[in-house]
Amino acid sequence: MAGKKRPGTETFIVPDIDPLGDKALFLQIRDSIVHQVAAGNLAPGSRLPSVRMLADDLRINPATVKKAYNMLVDDGVAVTRDRSGTRIAVTATAKDTAEKDLARAVTEAVAFARARGLTTAKITSVVKKQLDAIAAG
Repeated sequence: MAGKKRPGTETFIVPDIDPLGDKALFLQIRDSIVHQVAAGNLAPGSRLPSVRMLADDLRINPATVKKAYNMLVDDGVAVTRDRSGTRIAVTATAKDTAEKDLARAVTEAVAFARARGLTTAKITSVVKKQLDAIAAG
Protein backbone atom coordinates (compact mmCIF):
# COMPACT_ATOMS: atom_id res chain seq x y z
CA MET A 1 0.00 0.00 0.00
CA ALA A 2 3.06 2.29 0.06
CA GLY A 3 2.67 5.39 -2.09
CA LYS A 4 -1.14 5.12 -1.93
CA LYS A 5 -3.64 7.34 -0.15
CA ARG A 6 -4.99 5.92 3.09
CA PRO A 7 -8.82 6.00 3.27
CA GLY A 8 -10.17 8.03 6.17
CA THR A 9 -7.00 10.04 6.70
CA GLU A 10 -7.69 12.98 4.40
CA THR A 11 -4.75 13.33 2.04
CA PHE A 12 -2.20 11.14 3.81
CA ILE A 13 -0.04 9.16 1.42
CA VAL A 14 1.50 6.00 2.84
CA PRO A 15 5.27 6.50 2.70
CA ASP A 16 7.49 4.51 0.40
CA ILE A 17 10.18 3.10 2.65
CA ASP A 18 13.35 1.23 1.83
CA PRO A 19 14.06 -1.46 4.42
CA LEU A 20 17.56 -1.86 2.97
CA GLY A 21 18.28 1.88 2.84
CA ASP A 22 20.93 3.71 4.83
CA LYS A 23 18.32 5.67 6.80
CA ALA A 24 16.43 4.04 9.68
CA LEU A 25 12.79 3.17 8.90
CA PHE A 26 11.38 5.48 11.60
CA LEU A 27 13.35 8.39 10.08
CA GLN A 28 12.07 7.54 6.60
CA ILE A 29 8.49 7.63 7.92
CA ARG A 30 9.07 10.88 9.82
CA ASP A 31 10.75 12.53 6.84
CA SER A 32 7.96 11.44 4.49
CA ILE A 33 5.31 12.97 6.74
CA VAL A 34 7.32 16.19 7.18
CA HIS A 35 7.68 16.35 3.38
CA GLN A 36 3.91 15.89 2.95
CA VAL A 37 3.30 18.76 5.39
CA ALA A 38 5.89 20.97 3.66
CA ALA A 39 4.37 20.23 0.26
CA GLY A 40 0.92 21.19 1.54
CA ASN A 41 -0.48 17.67 1.14
CA LEU A 42 -1.21 17.42 4.87
CA ALA A 43 -2.93 20.45 6.31
CA PRO A 44 -2.98 21.36 9.99
CA GLY A 45 -5.48 19.10 11.73
CA SER A 46 -5.14 16.29 9.18
CA ARG A 47 -5.43 12.89 10.82
CA LEU A 48 -2.62 10.38 10.46
CA PRO A 49 -3.36 6.66 10.32
CA SER A 50 -3.17 4.79 13.60
CA VAL A 51 0.19 3.33 14.50
CA ARG A 52 -1.11 -0.19 13.95
CA MET A 53 -2.75 0.67 10.61
CA LEU A 54 0.40 2.25 9.18
CA ALA A 55 2.58 -0.57 10.54
CA ASP A 56 0.29 -3.10 8.84
CA ASP A 57 0.38 -1.14 5.57
CA LEU A 58 4.17 -0.99 5.65
CA ARG A 59 4.57 -4.51 7.09
CA ILE A 60 6.80 -3.29 9.89
CA ASN A 61 6.78 -3.37 13.68
CA PRO A 62 4.31 -0.88 15.23
CA ALA A 63 7.09 0.31 17.56
CA THR A 64 8.88 1.72 14.50
CA VAL A 65 5.84 3.80 13.51
CA LYS A 66 5.33 4.84 17.13
CA LYS A 67 8.93 6.08 17.27
CA ALA A 68 8.38 8.15 14.09
CA TYR A 69 5.13 9.60 15.47
CA ASN A 70 6.83 10.42 18.79
CA MET A 71 9.53 12.33 16.89
CA LEU A 72 6.85 14.27 15.01
CA VAL A 73 5.20 15.18 18.32
CA ASP A 74 8.53 16.13 19.88
CA ASP A 75 9.29 18.33 16.85
CA GLY A 76 5.89 20.06 17.12
CA VAL A 77 4.76 18.74 13.74
CA ALA A 78 2.01 16.52 15.17
CA VAL A 79 -0.11 16.17 18.28
CA THR A 80 -1.47 13.00 19.83
CA ARG A 81 -4.65 12.85 21.86
CA ASP A 82 -6.01 9.81 23.65
CA ARG A 83 -8.76 8.15 21.66
CA SER A 84 -8.55 10.62 18.76
CA GLY A 85 -5.19 9.61 17.30
CA THR A 86 -2.37 11.66 15.87
CA ARG A 87 -2.98 14.77 13.80
CA ILE A 88 -0.83 17.40 12.15
CA ALA A 89 -0.38 20.22 14.67
CA VAL A 90 -2.41 23.39 14.30
CA THR A 91 -0.74 25.36 17.07
CA ALA A 92 1.57 28.33 16.72
CA THR A 93 4.15 26.28 18.59
CA ALA A 94 4.44 23.90 15.65
CA LYS A 95 4.88 26.85 13.30
CA ASP A 96 7.46 28.48 15.56
CA THR A 97 9.37 25.21 15.88
CA ALA A 98 9.26 24.70 12.12
CA GLU A 99 10.55 28.23 11.49
CA LYS A 100 13.42 27.77 13.95
CA ASP A 101 14.32 24.39 12.48
CA LEU A 102 14.16 25.84 8.97
CA ALA A 103 16.36 28.80 9.93
CA ARG A 104 18.94 26.42 11.39
CA ALA A 105 18.87 24.18 8.31
CA VAL A 106 19.13 27.16 5.94
CA THR A 107 22.08 28.55 7.88
CA GLU A 108 23.86 25.21 7.62
CA ALA A 109 23.02 24.85 3.93
CA VAL A 110 24.22 28.38 3.10
CA ALA A 111 27.46 27.81 5.01
CA PHE A 112 27.92 24.53 3.12
CA ALA A 113 27.30 26.23 -0.24
CA ARG A 114 29.52 29.23 0.50
CA ALA A 115 32.37 26.93 1.59
CA ARG A 116 32.15 25.43 -1.89
CA GLY A 117 32.23 28.80 -3.63
CA LEU A 118 28.58 29.26 -4.55
CA THR A 119 27.31 32.82 -4.89
CA THR A 120 24.17 34.20 -3.29
CA ALA A 121 22.47 34.21 -6.71
CA LYS A 122 23.33 30.53 -7.28
CA ILE A 123 22.19 29.54 -3.79
CA THR A 124 18.90 31.38 -4.33
CA SER A 125 18.47 29.67 -7.71
CA VAL A 126 19.03 26.21 -6.22
CA VAL A 127 16.58 26.86 -3.37
CA LYS A 128 13.92 28.11 -5.81
CA LYS A 129 14.36 25.00 -7.98
CA GLN A 130 13.94 22.77 -4.93
CA LEU A 131 10.80 24.62 -3.79
CA ASP A 132 9.36 24.31 -7.29
CA ALA A 133 10.17 20.57 -7.35
CA ILE A 134 8.47 20.05 -3.98
CA ALA A 135 5.40 22.00 -5.12
CA ALA A 136 5.21 19.89 -8.27
CA GLY A 137 5.06 16.77 -6.14
